[in-house]
Amino acid sequence: MKNKKIISAVTALMLTASLMAGCSDKPADENSSAADNSSAAATTTAAEKETTPEETTAEEDTTDAETTEDENGMKVVDLSNGDTIADNMRMTSLSSVERGSLRTTSNTRANVSTSGKARKWSDKKKEDKKKLTIMVYMVGSDLESKQASKAATVDIGEMIYSGLDDKDVNLVVYCGGAQTWWIPGYPSGKNAYIEYKSKDADIQGDNGAGITIYETDKKNMGKSETFSEFLKDAPSKYPADEYALICWDHGGGPVLGYGSDELNVDSKTKLGDSLTLAEMKTALEKSDFKKNKLKFVGFDACVMSSIEIADLWQNYAEYLVASADSEPGCGWNYEFLKDVKGTTDTPKICKNIIKTYFDYLSEVSSHCYISDATLAAFDLSKTDKVKDAVGGVCKAMNDDLQTGDTRSYDKFLNGVHSYASFDLADLGTMVTSLSSTYTDETKKLKSAMNDMLIDGTTTIANTCGMSLYFPLSNSTADLDTSLVILNYLGGSDYIQNTPINAEYKALMNTLLSETSGGTSSSTSKPDNSSSKKESNSSSKTESSSSKKEESSSSKKEESSSSKAESSSSKKDDSSSKPDSSTGTANSNSSLAKLDLEVVEKGAKSSNKDYKDDGYAYSQLPKEEIKNIRGVYYTVLKNVAISDGDKNWAPYVIYIPAEVDDKGIAKMDLDPTLIGVVTDKEAEPNLCPTKFLGNGSYRSSGSLSSTRDLSDEYLYVNITSNVDKKGNAAITGITANLSSSSGMPITSKDDIDLSEWLAFESPIVSYIPDEKEPRKHYSEGKEGLMGGEFSLLGDNFDVKACKPSEIAGEYAVQMSVFTIDGKEYCSNIGCWTIKDGNTEKLKEQKVDKGVLKFAILDDHAELVKFEKKGKEETKKLTVPDKVDGKKVTVVRSGAFAGTNPEEIVFPDSVEYIGRLSSGSTTTKKITLPKKLKTIPDSMFSYYKDLESIEIPSTVESIGAFAFESTGLKEIKIPKSVTSIGDGVFSNCTALDKITVESGNKNYTADANVLYTADKKKLIAFTGMAHEEFIVPEGVTEIGRYAFTGSYEKGLTIGKTEGEEKGLKKITFPKTLVKIGDYAFEGCTGFKEIVLPDSLEYIGAGAFGISLMQNTSDLAELKFGPSVRRIRTCAFSGYKIKKITVDPKNTCFKSNGTQLTSIDGSSVIKLTK
Repeated sequence: MKNKKIISAVTALMLTASLMAGCSDKPADENSSAADNSSAAATTTAAEKETTPEETTAEEDTTDAETTEDENGMKVVDLSNGDTIADNMRMTSLSSVERGSLRTTSNTRANVSTSGKARKWSDKKKEDKKKLTIMVYMVGSDLESKQASKAATVDIGEMIYSGLDDKDVNLVVYCGGAQTWWIPGYPSGKNAYIEYKSKDADIQGDNGAGITIYETDKKNMGKSETFSEFLKDAPSKYPADEYALICWDHGGGPVLGYGSDELNVDSKTKLGDSLTLAEMKTALEKSDFKKNKLKFVGFDACVMSSIEIADLWQNYAEYLVASADSEPGCGWNYEFLKDVKGTTDTPKICKNIIKTYFDYLSEVSSHCYISDATLAAFDLSKTDKVKDAVGGVCKAMNDDLQTGDTRSYDKFLNGVHSYASFDLADLGTMVTSLSSTYTDETKKLKSAMNDMLIDGTTTIANTCGMSLYFPLSNSTADLDTSLVILNYLGGSDYIQNTPINAEYKALMNTLLSETSGGTSSSTSKPDNSSSKKESNSSSKTESSSSKKEESSSSKKEESSSSKAESSSSKKDDSSSKPDSSTGTANSNSSLAKLDLEVVEKGAKSSNKDYKDDGYAYSQLPKEEIKNIRGVYYTVLKNVAISDGDKNWAPYVIYIPAEVDDKGIAKMDLDPTLIGVVTDKEAEPNLCPTKFLGNGSYRSSGSLSSTRDLSDEYLYVNITSNVDKKGNAAITGITANLSSSSGMPITSKDDIDLSEWLAFESPIVSYIPDEKEPRKHYSEGKEGLMGGEFSLLGDNFDVKACKPSEIAGEYAVQMSVFTIDGKEYCSNIGCWTIKDGNTEKLKEQKVDKGVLKFAILDDHAELVKFEKKGKEETKKLTVPDKVDGKKVTVVRSGAFAGTNPEEIVFPDSVEYIGRLSSGSTTTKKITLPKKLKTIPDSMFSYYKDLESIEIPSTVESIGAFAFESTGLKEIKIPKSVTSIGDGVFSNCTALDKITVESGNKNYTADANVLYTADKKKLIAFTGMAHEEFIVPEGVTEIGRYAFTGSYEKGLTIGKTEGEEKGLKKITFPKTLVKIGDYAFEGCTGFKEIVLPDSLEYIGAGAFGISLMQNTSDLAELKFGPSVRRIRTCAFSGYKIKKITVDPKNTCFKSNGTQLTSIDGSSVIKLTK
């Protein structure tokens, strides 16, 4: 259902630009052998396609799998179809999302005292020698700075509560590289050593364990010198027989390195300084670990499990623990420390890291959208055998390519899994994709990997958890990201200067000789004209450490750990944006003259090979077919307002075309589109979507804390799967971040939808260039920009549909990708889809108007009521049958622009959309007895509607369903199981709420609506009270619960009218959360006393309404438990004095400002 449409050009453009830049993780099996359509297989002949396996969804893959536990207690899915390539790699699956479940964040584990402050590192005395010292190099970055995540603080809290016995073990953490640290006692603007103690620590947890902080000078965590000093200083102060190292932060793989010091940002890329592999090696060469190897090195960071990284660390560590994929959430679960006893059984420790990590993921995946994860441990002494085996495969492939035989390379591209869309090819899928071609070589690689892998768990079939940087191994949908990494972020330099072996380098030189004019790094000034190829760098595009601070953070933004530099040296780059000119089409190629023709059903084509079956066709140059990697097409819709204008908005991007043995590409004009819905019966709000293969799609949009653009929003990608019956379901939601330079940053956050109110589906369009018809559509001028908002309720999901179901003017453009990464585009072909239902509407006259119905096969739908004349209809009764068909549906907007005094719906109606989107004067509505759902905003702004009877069949009442109505009383039937946010917001006349006896989910007490257990207050009764005491036992006040409970009078410059409504509120000692906008407009409070139990204060919780002035508040005191304060929480007030309980571990105040505990960040309380 379309709730609201606004024009938001910059926001919408950024969303779609970042979608096109491929800034997201791939779904499982996206590039598996079953997904041949996603790549070179798109150019196969029709005969070859008959042997292609049928597509399966992720759900179908594990339908019959049996869940068991292994020897370590790990829950695993036993798959009988050979989905594991390595003997020690377990295959598992993560839980499906349970909507509506409340999340308890791990921040609660970080309860520590605020006593004590940082000591001087120079005063630190050397500890007695122990068996083991675990060193943690913690680059805090935006992961720690964001108030929403405080990821480093959370993990240190986990360490405190891990139960580690420090009798034989030292644990020391070196911190830096974050704008804000939320750790009590952390020295503002400094680096620090944090020492774990099981007792007698300066800052203690409830269990007696704690930390002591030692202040050091501020240093760049992305410098080799800083890392080198740490590797010397930590062992000197904490001597032990053995050492282990954990590197904590963002990760970017072998090319982009590790860490992102946000205090030292690259002026060109706007990314924090990171440690390249070369810088790590320089530091390690100066350390003692060249002689006395670390027992293990672990990367609590993204995509750091690669053969290149293993090759670097094999001289300095015995084992590697790392993820080849993104790491969801706050990364590792440090509960593994409880079983570390100074033991020399390093493999056991490594296995426990993996077990506790997946224990955590299985817990949070039930309420967050996490679908894929990988973590594995490797014996680094076996690295050279794997390198040699990889070299053998590379040599065999290179030998074929030298003779012009690309078949094996094509198979590799079809079957390889590339992690995080960053060209990190899993070695296991290299084996499976090439086993039939290079039998001996792949057997050797598989054997070597089995020897090296000691333990691992993954959700991705056929993977081994270790990758290889292989340019252009991304799916074609993300080749633009491939080219950025190769030509701008140092991929070319890495291949030339530090390849894993000569065979790999030779293969890369063969493959990439035409991609970037050889593999030398591009230093020309980049061209960012195509928003398709790069993230837009508009003013609203922000770094991951700024406006997006309210996202639930993860440590998985791969390229946020990167900088534009080679692995061998810091790159001196004069460019300001990624280079999108490399990999562009050769104008002299015959592929530069591609012609596409749309042949609608029944139409005639001049080409006898083009059928009149409703497809688009194009003849590919036969001499170029051997060089083609894939043929794809994009479907666009004209969203222009004025007739005759063309504003093409992409809705499904890069669908594989069928190519027959004559080289004719065939494109379906009715592909699957993806939109979001508030319930499955609603009309979807379409999203720009990339087709990923294997039934998977990736759509872009943004989460917002309000129903329009707000100060708080988070760009996200939604991955979904569509089964053979056309049923769609969300499989993952990940943050979609980008630096202000347009550099792609991928992220995989724990997205908790309960933190957000609405999802915006962006509208981004382009005006075609008539002078250059084969220019990519996104290189045209910007057209209409905007967005459509859908409220996030329990039934929020995706829905698949077809262009044939949505009337409008459509267009298609074909893209041909060559093996060397170039893209060639056809002209844009157009066609029109007419609404067969609305064109043949059945009209039925009523008093002063006409009802128009769509007659379908088995039912009729009311589409529109049209008023005739100036007078309004007194009473409008909708018939139960039209043309012998039962009227079962009333479409959204059916009564837009009309004001019947009374509407009566027949009992035959089963679904009613939002009746209109504006204010109406309808006074009475009779709902059908079979109605199950009252959708979001169904009666919003029906200001004269004083009463309504909710049928006893209704199960769900959507958000804002009765917002700003004239209701005086309402009764909730016992059948209702779900009520959305703000259901009675601004119902100023409402003074009576009752709930039918027997309702197991809700109750009303003194005309206030609660959940049945009375832990959440949902809705207050208008202006019925001047004072209210929230009952003890209530832990949460819902969004918009009190909105409309106070009116100061119209205040434009001065107060006019009578003050009425709520003037005093008393909170219980049990209150934990005040939801977003809970008291919006309630500016009559003379004091606000927040209870000590309060932890969360939502955005605009005590905010100001339209045309209101702020009120004075003498003092505002925050208690010891407050950990989260969202933006403009007290914008309705001018606060004269701010105080914070000294026991609060997150915030402090100087009397006039509220800041983070370290004083580095000011918390925005007002506008």
